[in-house]
Amino acid sequence: MAEIDRLTRRVAALEVESSAYRSPKFKKDSELLSNAEELKITALRLNEAQRLARLGSWDWDIVNNRLYWSDEIYRIFGLEPQKFEPTYEAFLNSVHPDDRGFVQKSVDEALTLKRPYEIDHRITLPNGTERIVHEKAEATFDAGGKPTRMAGTVQDITERKKTEDELFKAKKLESIGELAGGIAHDFNNLLMGILGNVSIAK
Repeated sequence: MAEIDRLTRRVAALEVESSAYRSPKFKKDSELLSNAEELKITALRLNEAQRLARLGSWDWDIVNNRLYWSDEIYRIFGLEPQKFEPTYEAFLNSVHPDDRGFVQKSVDEALTLKRPYEIDHRITLPNGTERIVHEKAEATFDAGGKPTRMAGTVQDITERKKTEDELFKAKKLESIGELAGGIAHDFNNLLMGILGNVSIAK
């Protein structure tokens, strides 16, 4: 009988414990933890995908002049997140001096003409290395038509541009070789005609 009472008390205690896990608060807390874990995993996957593609994302709060850069943009620009505060002005200072006006004009036109932009330009890293990036961006406007935010991507295309330049040079050399071969052939035919006429004249 004592054993049955003990087991009955234990079952009742377990029911009380398990009811805590069925409570709306516990379910909400569990869902929040689950969502937080999912967000963390998604952020890690996005970070890895951006690293592999050498493509970073940015978001500029124009009103408060705050700029958010993904980790990959810091890597592309050769900077460390803890040692660099991104602002629009700091970004422009990283743009190659010869490209700075073009970049600024592209951003200004996107803001005034309310259209996205897509450009290639050079950047200069703190160690002096130059890279070529492909940038795309689009602005968001408030009800009065004033720009409030701009979001975009930056992709390091330095290696692709080098490969394209090498292919262009190779094709150019091939064309010059074909042209030189054609000229030599024509010259040879002309020379044979002259030599043939000289031997007839003798």
